[in-house]
Amino acid sequence: MEAGEQVGIMNHRHLSWPSPCPAMEVRLLRRPVRYPRDARSASEPRTILVTMTAFMTQDDFLRALREHPEWRQAVRTEILGEELLSLPDLVKENSRQIAENSRQIAENSRQVAALTERMDENSRQIAALTERMDRVEAQIAALTGEVRSLRDDVGDLKGRGLEEDLRRGPRRFLTQYRGIRAMDYDERYDMTDVIESESERREVNNLDAILVGNDPGTGQQIYVVVEASWTPNRRDLERVRRRAELLARATHVPVLALVAYEKESSDNRLAAKARELGVTLARKDSGVTVVAPLIVSM
Repeated sequence: MEAGEQVGIMNHRHLSWPSPCPAMEVRLLRRPVRYPRDARSASEPRTILVTMTAFMTQDDFLRALREHPEWRQAVRTEILGEELLSLPDLVKENSRQIAENSRQIAENSRQVAALTERMDENSRQIAALTERMDRVEAQIAALTGEVRSLRDDVGDLKGRGLEEDLRRGPRRFLTQYRGIRAMDYDERYDMTDVIESESERREVNNLDAILVGNDPGTGQQIYVVVEASWTPNRRDLERVRRRAELLARATHVPVLALVAYEKESSDNRLAAKARELGVTLARKDSGVTVVAPLIVSM
């Protein structure tokens, strides 16, 4: 100790603790305090420096927290920090959002299920409609076939009527040919016996009519092979030309290939085709509309 200094001892009775803390043991260490020689009297207030050391066990600390709930939040904040302390609220919010998303997903699933059900119903309706349309198409196809068959039947009836008119009055078609007549079936079969090929003989016999008469210019006997068609077409022209050539080659008699018809064709080139093939066209009660030369066998 230096000269001129005094030593003072702090009395622990002057200390105060914020609140009773039985779990804490506090030991005050006495230290000398030096006062200068010129210091005022000892009764005046003095500044005293005190060092305190506290010792506490884990059980004591936990017991203190249980006895002082207000300390817990401070300890949590100090140890965990604000981010970790806010984690329960975040988890709660996430749970709420997950629950909301689950509800929305469930609602979407319900709507998808309802839409799927409607689509299935639409598919069933479409399938039923398709089936009905298939039946309607089948009925239309059958009706079309019946109409086509009826049309063919009507065409056959008209053709047969035209053939009958031709056999009874050939001059209604060939007005310039006097004395022309239709051969009966016996004459036709006797005449075609000279055709050696059975298929060619059958084809000639399938002609609608065979007329016999004299050429107005030369007076020579001729045959007129006839295809009767209500409305002529190119197949009629080709067929009668082929059959006329067969008969001319077998009999060595000049043959006129004739298509007799009732109604004009919509084919504007039919007349040109008739001239090209050498086929005469004659309309009922109107006479010859296209003139073609006789077919003569060489």
